[in-house]
Amino acid sequence: MIQKKARSRRKPARDAAPVPETVGILVEAVRSKKASNVVVMDLRGLTDVADFFVLCSADVDVHARAILDAVREALVPFGRDPWHVEGEESLNWVLVDFVDTVVHIFREDARKFYGLEEMWADAPRVPFPDVPPRARETLRAGNLPPADNPRS
Repeated sequence: MIQKKARSRRKPARDAAPVPETVGILVEAVRSKKASNVVVMDLRGLTDVADFFVLCSADVDVHARAILDAVREALVPFGRDPWHVEGEESLNWVLVDFVDTVVHIFREDARKFYGLEEMWADAPRVPFPDVPPRARETLRAGNLPPADNPRS
């Protein structure tokens, strides 16, 4: 009997539409605080909730708080504050909403329980093996291009 190899429902990230530099800056922010299992999901064309999700895991409450603080401050130099923050009290699942990008900071058990990666399995993953050097320089310089800054 010949078995067919199961196909993954996960699609690769789209090459046609560039990822905004703000996403790279947010990835740099979570990585700067040693967040684990960082995943970027491209939701464009799938929902109007957001264009991107950045998911990451924290080991303990103090770690989640440090990641949250870094994310909150990451886009402030560009005039972008989070529109909404949820879960700050419990730090099990913290949601930081920048409207176009939503950062999810999970404790590992909550991440497994809620299963956002499975829920959004059709969303292409954006590979961020390393944060683009341009995003890192932009973060340090506090100089975001106007196309990525909705407040300009």
